[in-house]
Amino acid sequence: MGESRAAKRQRLNESTILRRRERRLWEDKRNRLMFDYTQFTYYGRSSAIVLYELAWRLSKDNIDVLWWGIVGVTAQLVLGQTTTERYQEEIENITLHIGRLCPSVADDDNASLHSASTAHATAQYTTATRISSEKDLALALYRH
Repeated sequence: MGESRAAKRQRLNESTILRRRERRLWEDKRNRLMFDYTQFTYYGRSSAIVLYELAWRLSKDNIDVLWWGIVGVTAQLVLGQTTTERYQEEIENITLHIGRLCPSVADDDNASLHSASTAHATAQYTTATRISSEKDLALALYRH
């Protein structure tokens, strides 16, 4: 028949306590999983830069493949998949390749030793495909 108010209150308190306990256990398990995920996750080098280095070793590299490598390394930094120190190491390596693939303005002057048409074509190509770096604001991080 009818339960007394004290019995109902006690049963509700027990069910509330059980739900809270289950919720606490679930949150503890979730926190442990998230910690393990973030603590033991490892990101390797960008596959884009690995492929660029492969192309370079096979003498098939060009400025477009280098650009894809730069985008891959930068994406890792922006997404927090690499440290700033590791990013700087990659950029130092990339800078050497940029210097090799994008001749400087002084090298454009040396091109004048060739025929006039060859020098003009070389100057047009190098100015159209120059890669330079500059610091930029990380505005993507302010979206959320």
